Parts: sequence; structure tokens; C-alpha cells
Amino acid sequence: MSAFCQLERELAHISAMIVLLRDRMPLDTKSPVMDPAYWRARIRNAATQATLDGVLQQRVIDLIAQLDAIPGAPASRMRKQRRSRAKSRVVQKRDE
Repeated sequence: MSAFCQLERELAHISAMIVLLRDRMPLDTKSPVMDPAYWRARIRNAATQATLDGVLQQRVIDLIAQLDAIPGAPASRMRKQRRSRAKSRVVQKRDE
């Protein structure tokens, strides 16, 4: 399977888990898999496994934003700054 296909599958899985996290976040925080930080790390790892085109870059940014929006899992100032820098890089690459 190509790296692109693997990345698509991984991002689809992460997207499904974010929905589950949103529904269960206040109730189930004991499992490491229910920690948004775990899924942020999975997103970062997946994003390094293949070259991202503009669509996939935006999908990664959107998934991180969805994680940050989960009640009970507030984004730290550092994560917000990193997300802002990532968006800037995406815009710069599109303008090149």
C-alpha cells in the first residue's frame, strides 16, 4: 500500500476517534487512548510518513483544531501558537 493510502487511512481512523473523544471526553479519561495528546502525536507521526499536498495539510490542521475544541481538553497557548505557525507555512507553500 502506498504511503499516501496509509496516511489517508490513518487520518480517517483519527477522525473517527475524535468524534468518539468528543462524545466521551468528560466521562472516560483514564485510558491513554482517550487522551487528545495521544491523537495529536498520532497526527504528527502520520504527517511525517508521507509528503503532504495542500488538501492533506489542511486536513491535518483541521484534525488538530477539532482536538483542541473538545470540551475538557483545552488547547495550551503553545499548541495554539504551533497551529498558527503551521497554517502560515501552508499559506506560504501555496503562494510559492
